[in-house]
Amino acid sequence: MRSRHLLLVTLLLAASGCSDSDSPQGSDSTTSGATSPPTSLVASTSAPGGFTVTSADGDLEVDVPPEALAADPGITIRLLAPDEYPPELAGAADNANSRIYDLGPDGLTFDAPVRVTRRIDAAAFDNLADDMTPLVALVTRAADGTYQAFDDLRVIRDGDDVKVSGTTTHFSPVVSINLEQYAKGSLDSSHLGYATEVGTGLQIGYSFSSAGGSSLVPPDIVEPIGYSRSELFDFAGKGTMLELNCTQAGEARPRIGVRFTLEQTAADGQVGLGALNTLVNMLNRLEMEVKFVPNFLCLDPESSFLGKINPIKITAAVDHPGGTKYIADGNFNGGLSGAQIKFELPYGVDGAWAGLIADTDGDGKPSAADTMYQPWTIAPYGGQGYGYVAPLFGYGNYFVYMIDNTQFSAAPAGASLKLADAIGGYYDNYTGAARFETAFGILSVGQDPFILKVDAAEQEVEADTTAQGLGEYSLLGGLRIIF
Repeated sequence: MRSRHLLLVTLLLAASGCSDSDSPQGSDSTTSGATSPPTSLVASTSAPGGFTVTSADGDLEVDVPPEALAADPGITIRLLAPDEYPPELAGAADNANSRIYDLGPDGLTFDAPVRVTRRIDAAAFDNLADDMTPLVALVTRAADGTYQAFDDLRVIRDGDDVKVSGTTTHFSPVVSINLEQYAKGSLDSSHLGYATEVGTGLQIGYSFSSAGGSSLVPPDIVEPIGYSRSELFDFAGKGTMLELNCTQAGEARPRIGVRFTLEQTAADGQVGLGALNTLVNMLNRLEMEVKFVPNFLCLDPESSFLGKINPIKITAAVDHPGGTKYIADGNFNGGLSGAQIKFELPYGVDGAWAGLIADTDGDGKPSAADTMYQPWTIAPYGGQGYGYVAPLFGYGNYFVYMIDNTQFSAAPAGASLKLADAIGGYYDNYTGAARFETAFGILSVGQDPFILKVDAAEQEVEADTTAQGLGEYSLLGGLRIIF
């Protein structure tokens, strides 16, 4: 199957700040690691541990290291209502997901940078796909009245949690503005999902898009980044792509992403400061660092299927001769019966090849003696996603397979072959630049191959109704069979 799975590389920067009031309104925060407020704010580099102040809802933290301030002077955190925004930032109320926080005491300064971190639920943004996160800028007001970006801006997305942070040495009005652009990441076309075999590498790139889904030209200054504390892999190179190499079998969660610079003067169609210009037009550039934490598999090349893709929804059904419940026109493509497979969420399956493997030896797994039938092209099917009808030439159990047809000049000759012969035939017709194993996929339920049950006792029957109740099936890429 063609790999179009996008790296979940994305950006969301959020806000903290304070108003111009003489004293903060309310005290919606808690403090950990702090002593009683001192009578004078004398910084101490010897105070152990520092302290952290957290908002009442737990979504905003101010982490103060010991070299910045000895103890909590009574820091407070309060989310401002739109009618409390500074006049020059009133337009932020109309900008989706923009926020301003009040951090007090007003005008507090530190002897070293403090880090402000906000947690955001990705579901707060409408129509946000799993592989996207919106770009939102975090800025603060300087002493001369101009606005500047937080230092060391970074974001880490870990599933549904987006943690955004930056550093500052003072408390001033701060605003976060949705730039109405999105950052993505992408895998090279040789792999399926975040998985590869020990001794091989995986390349990771990036892309950007507008809120409307149009592709944007990347910024002029971009550097892919990655690091991990795991011994399972290392990052071998940087450039326009990251290369991550597996060193031993196992599952881990590296942090990978991209560092880039946004310019106010970005050309049309290029990612830039966007909506920020309408509110804070004195900010000329913004440097950001984005990371995310994917589940990554380093697989044993001697024993495993290669690859793992997020679950895709499928439905499977069988019509026997005379049946029209699932195959309306009764076209079984030359078989005595037909198996209908439909994909509700195609994820790039359109145009790929797919078909059936009969479990000839009855061992419940694809093996050399099983029979592999000719593939069919996956195409729009009945106005409900993508699918195909494969002919059936006998009763029994079948596995559903998929093939990235772009990597082969043709399918092996013959309507049915022993699986060992079929694999050899595909190998002879291989024209791709990727690893041969990544061209194949087997649908599975959990860790087991999905079995399409064709029962002679039923004239019209949905396939494997017990398993189908789950509604989602994984696609294991890389059919690797050791003969």
